[in-house]
Amino acid sequence: MRSYFYHSASKVSIEVIVNGILHGIETDKDGNFELCFEANDIKSLTFRNAINQKDLDVLQKGDDHYNYSNGKYLVISDIDDTILVSHSARKLSKLWLMLFKPIPKRNAVEESELAYRELRKADFPFAYVSASEYNLYSLVSSFIELHQLPLGPIYLRPHQEFRDLFGKTEREDYKVNRIEKLLLHFPNKRIVLFGDDSQQDFTVFGKVAEKMPKRIHSVYLRKTGSLKTTGSENVIWEMPGGEIPVHYYDSYSDIQSEIKQLINENSGNS
Repeated sequence: MRSYFYHSASKVSIEVIVNGILHGIETDKDGNFELCFEANDIKSLTFRNAINQKDLDVLQKGDDHYNYSNGKYLVISDIDDTILVSHSARKLSKLWLMLFKPIPKRNAVEESELAYRELRKADFPFAYVSASEYNLYSLVSSFIELHQLPLGPIYLRPHQEFRDLFGKTEREDYKVNRIEKLLLHFPNKRIVLFGDDSQQDFTVFGKVAEKMPKRIHSVYLRKTGSLKTTGSENVIWEMPGGEIPVHYYDSYSDIQSEIKQLINENSGNS
């Protein structure tokens, strides 16, 4: 809760030192920055305040980098109600879970958890994209490690102050823009999208697919009851340039054969 009363470090000059090479950059108004550089391997990574030359504290521990060179596919996953039971469609329930229920007692979405563990064993690269705010990074990263889900970068909306929680947020736009950036950054990979029907994933994935239909291999949507659909039938989005299968699932058994086929395709067996 304290994080919602911190101010973001906006417009601050920092130095990123990668393998001994210095890269200067400035944070944006939300305290974020992005930096692209060529490197076959990252042996050392340091962040430093450009003014006083002091190293920045790293509050969340995790992998410094992830290798995306293997395989044909990249899985992009939502978080709330896709892997973590959040009741995201009910704001008060979500807030209560976030503030008062510790991570070891938070429930995973079993249907997705089983699928993700199979994909992790097959070394599928993952990235997580959520409209939740960066204040929840520690919660999300700890949950992913605790439940032995595939590791990968976690992209969240900028850090929010308490007053921001009650204003209008551009959650949908953030997710669309972030997923499109990932598609552009990995032009040789086809994308598998995992989400749920409780919030805006159906709309977000549709917008991305309309712009880049040939880049999307398939979409998996966990049914929470928010969309009025029946059974575990497959729905086909008719998009310019191709058809994208959308798999609605209630349980892992609904998508087990599709996950197996995906693993075979990635390994070159099909």
